Amino acid sequence: MLNNQQPFCDMKCPEYVWCLIPVYNHSSTLRKVAESAKKICPNIIVVDDGSTDGDISEILSGSGITLLKHDRNKGKGAALRTGAEYILNRNGKYIITLDADGQHNPEDILNFLPYLAEKADTLIIGNRCFDSENIPGKSRFGRKFSNFWINFETGSQVLDSQSGFRAYPAKLLCDVECISNHYAFETEIIVRAAWGGYKLKNVDISVYYPEKKNRITHFRPFMDNFRISLLHSRLTAEKILFHLF
Repeated sequence: MLNNQQPFCDMKCPEYVWCLIPVYNHSSTLRKVAESAKKICPNIIVVDDGSTDGDISEILSGSGITLLKHDRNKGKGAALRTGAEYILNRNGKYIITLDADGQHNPEDILNFLPYLAEKADTLIIGNRCFDSENIPGKSRFGRKFSNFWINFETGSQVLDSQSGFRAYPAKLLCDVECISNHYAFETEIIVRAAWGGYKLKNVDISVYYPEKKNRITHFRPFMDNFRISLLHSRLTAEKILFHLF
């Protein structure tokens, strides 16, 4: 965590750091999240992954925030890649990603800044504090399940493999090939980054979950858990066949 020597509003990201917010049907929370992030990271981009619950262009009107659009929903991984290509073409070296649903506190971007350098060789993963209220049981289980397999597959200690609040080297998102485009993408990219020689680091962040009746989630328990299980089976097989011998 950063100390309090500088006030929040005075701290900014270096020019080579960008903030990327993928959004799919979270129009009610997007603008607040994006404007709060822009106070710290002036270089900010939103990728609309085919939202149908509102006009994202209108929601961000007058904010000065760059918007890219997919004509249909392609998955979070595809949205991250679209944003990363745009940022890399503008000499961005690090990309801080956070979710549009209000789960993440944009002020926690400050927790990442001490570890970002122009030599972008580390994937930094936000470790959500699960001591707060309304944490879904499926989130606790999913994190433990995925952490176990990622730690086995990489030999590194990842504390929150399902957190979407991260700092990626921009080249990592563009250059590392993954087979996943949906929720499983964020799991797969950790493993393939470690195999590709990138360092992994955990940084503590806060998290907010509203009461269940007010929560909007696009996670499909059966299908997405099935995809993640298949992914870990494939990654474990790859580790045994190609990385242990």
